[in-house]
Amino acid sequence: QEPCFHSLRKTLVTDLRIFKFGTDMWWANVGVLFSAVLGAQEDTCTLMRDSSSRTLESSVHHWCDAAEDGTCLDTTRDHFSAEELRQFVENVTSSAKPSLTSGSVDPSTIRHKVLAGYQGWVGGPENKWKHWSNDGNTPSSTNAHFEMLPAFGEYPSAALYSTDLHSVQDGSAMSVYSNTGDGVVDLHFKWMSQYGLDGVLLQRFVSELSSTTQLGIRNTVLAQTDAAAEAHGRTYAIMWDMSNADSWEDHIKNDFQVYISKYTSQPRYLRENGKPVVCIFGIGLADRTALAPPDASLSLIHWLQGEGLYVIGSGPYYWRTGDHDAASGYSDVHAAFDAVMPWSVGRYNSVTAFAGKKSRIEDDIAVTSGRGQDYAPIAFPGYSYRDSGKINQIPRNGGTFFQAQIDTYLSVGASFYYIAMFDEIQEGTAIYKIAATEQESALPKGCFLTASTDGVTCSGDHYLTMAGQYAAGAHGTSIAQCQDGVNGKNYCTEWCNHSGKWGCGAATDGAYTCSCNGCSGCPGDAIVV
Repeated sequence: QEPCFHSLRKTLVTDLRIFKFGTDMWWANVGVLFSAVLGAQEDTCTLMRDSSSRTLESSVHHWCDAAEDGTCLDTTRDHFSAEELRQFVENVTSSAKPSLTSGSVDPSTIRHKVLAGYQGWVGGPENKWKHWSNDGNTPSSTNAHFEMLPAFGEYPSAALYSTDLHSVQDGSAMSVYSNTGDGVVDLHFKWMSQYGLDGVLLQRFVSELSSTTQLGIRNTVLAQTDAAAEAHGRTYAIMWDMSNADSWEDHIKNDFQVYISKYTSQPRYLRENGKPVVCIFGIGLADRTALAPPDASLSLIHWLQGEGLYVIGSGPYYWRTGDHDAASGYSDVHAAFDAVMPWSVGRYNSVTAFAGKKSRIEDDIAVTSGRGQDYAPIAFPGYSYRDSGKINQIPRNGGTFFQAQIDTYLSVGASFYYIAMFDEIQEGTAIYKIAATEQESALPKGCFLTASTDGVTCSGDHYLTMAGQYAAGAHGTSIAQCQDGVNGKNYCTEWCNHSGKWGCGAATDGAYTCSCNGCSGCPGDAIVV
């Protein structure tokens, strides 16, 4: 049941075609004409658009590995009992919380790190409410553009701006944050440190680089990211998103030379084998062939590598086989990257569907490792996008969907790991602190997702907790070892048994004994790696 849609009547299905779209490529696009009649009942989603009747033309996208008579064949929905979900959440919350007693991560290598995508893109009135509203006006019941509400309690009051959205509990106006507000990025990195996430790939949209205003905003967030990473012992690197960008090759080159190169020498900027890390999203996707043809793509990769950079390519999920979301003719392009990070958001919709992808991932790793490339899989917690009728389209189910990906990725032994995304509430993929329940969100019932949407009570930091456990598992997925004489310190590693619980394994190395609870008998400082 989808409460927000009980007043929407589908009137016409116009076409079915396979296409690739934004961050959720490889969807079958069903053009749908909706008659939106939004009622005034308490459980009616009055925030969907406006309170009057109108016709809304939209596109509803569904993952679609197979279609019949214009309809996607979806037979992979998960069916968890309430008790199964409750037990899973209890296991997560009762498990040992990973921590980094050293207080910082090592930015000299990307190996075994868990990084999240960081949009850093929401704005207040100074940025026309970017990504809070869909028309540049103050967020209200007619233009709200987000799938879930952050937990606002820890944000600096000076970074919050009042909106025209009002609580159904007491009528008070809801306030939202702006990413450029003092302390916002710092708070996000504080959470990363507290929960054990290694850092982020900071998104930099190439389409915004030609706008003086947007470039200034992105540069502000970049400077704040560098300062916050330094303050909280995290690391970061740049990820260019070439979606909808003209002259993308020249823009990226200029951006690196004029702006990014000033940061790649900073202490917290991520490196691999001495090379600053950068990532490009979009090359090789079938809907971007005209925008980024193979020759131009290869030229840019070689140029960036000539500047001494380690270049990650994040593009088609089916990059190796050249079908579905992947354009043909890009084999040499994919082989040129230092690391391949296939975009997985929307390529499967359930634990059941994801189980069938493990062999593909293993084959990907075999190819990349065989030619000296690194490989990073992408985990995402769920998906929702009301603007095209996909509210809670890929349910989180209390984190079971997220955990299935985490367990598989740790078991196959990737080079490093990526989470989509840290803060993207606009597509329902955020892992940072969100409203735990509908009561906490104080918005109309069923209109927006919370941490507890799928019938099991979760805390607002549930997915940060899982991300931290993921990172600790990536740092040491085998029985702990004490290593002597590394930078003058003794090291212990924690290990995870991949069942959603933390295990206490012990190993001895001379006089030292290590376990998931730390080291005993180790002289000097011991840190978890």
